[in-house]
Amino acid sequence: MRSRLLIAFIFVFVAPQVPVRAQEERVYRDVSTQKLEAVLAAQKIDFMRNNDKVPGDFIYDFEHKAMKLRLHIYAGKDLWIDAQFDDKLPLEDLNRWNTSTRFARAVLLKDKVSLEMQLDCFAGTSDAIITQYLHRFFNELDQFVKFVNKK
Repeated sequence: MRSRLLIAFIFVFVAPQVPVRAQEERVYRDVSTQKLEAVLAAQKIDFMRNNDKVPGDFIYDFEHKAMKLRLHIYAGKDLWIDAQFDDKLPLEDLNRWNTSTRFARAVLLKDKVSLEMQLDCFAGTSDAIITQYLHRFFNELDQFVKFVNKK
């Protein structure tokens, strides 16, 4: 009888406390075009891949809410996403934006503004990290559009 109570106690109070090991996701240090394209396809992002100026570097053009975006992959070690705006905002406004955001930065170029964000993949990344990186940029892009439209 005592053993049955002990077993019942273990199943009711102890077993739920034992962590269930989640399936581990593979971490990789080199983002191949095949891996990146699989992540983009899983997010239902239609893209066009082009060669960049340097061999081994590629550019992916696609849209988010009618905004043209460009995702660069540099030798599989660095991802860089950007959106270009024809609106030339004052530097003070861009600085105010940059101090209010954590991940994307607005950069004043010669005749336009670029909202951009990088992901260093050298120490390791995964499909989930790249997906989060894209969604984080989409969110900050949406916020930046609202910021620009207030001007």
